[in-house]
Amino acid sequence: MRLTPARTTRRAENASGAKPLKASVIDSLKELFLQPWKFAQRRSFHLVTGVYFTTYVAANTTDTVFSSWRQDSKYPKFVMTSVVNGGAGVAKDRAFTRMFGLKPPTGLPMGTYGLFATRDALTILASFTIPPILGRHIETYGYSAEFSINAAQLTCPLIVQWFSTPLHLTGLDLYNNPQHTVGERFAFVRREYLKSVTARMGRIFPAFGIGGVMNRKLRTGLNPDGAPPYYYAGAPSFGK
Repeated sequence: MRLTPARTTRRAENASGAKPLKASVIDSLKELFLQPWKFAQRRSFHLVTGVYFTTYVAANTTDTVFSSWRQDSKYPKFVMTSVVNGGAGVAKDRAFTRMFGLKPPTGLPMGTYGLFATRDALTILASFTIPPILGRHIETYGYSAEFSINAAQLTCPLIVQWFSTPLHLTGLDLYNNPQHTVGERFAFVRREYLKSVTARMGRIFPAFGIGGVMNRKLRTGLNPDGAPPYYYAGAPSFGK
């Protein structure tokens, strides 16, 4: 997950147009590997680390509380994690948009806030709510429970980026180019779409793909009885 802040920084720079993608990647990786102490002092590192830390704290706390009650936690966890991640994520993006924007810092339009919040809610849904349900469905095809939940956890956060990236790009364009017409916004999203999807997938995979698998293994390893009951006790399958 250490590469995630580097990917996020250069994605913000590139999507805003402040710096080409290749140059952003090279600069971030050079500093990460050659001057890690300096990279760890960057505000971007603190912002991204804070978002993921608070998101996992919210998810694990909700799981622990509802597991102690022997109640299904997936929907409360979606709500709580969405609120925490959405608030932290929008604050992070507000800072990034001002840091890497194409104009002097100004207030973000409400449309940008709404698009960023919707984008983050989709990512949380695909990272915390859908994987256990999809994992149970995959298991019905004869795969082991461990393979099924891991496959779902690794793929769902990636797939949703194909749908959430246009929201992200539109939110950035609303801030950077408020004068753009609908056609100009569409052209911007189309131009930046593939490389932005790739960059966002590169950020999400270690954070909520690998991170999600490691988080689940850690929780169940330390306290098997505290595991989310909706998966191990039998999550609903599709079609039922």
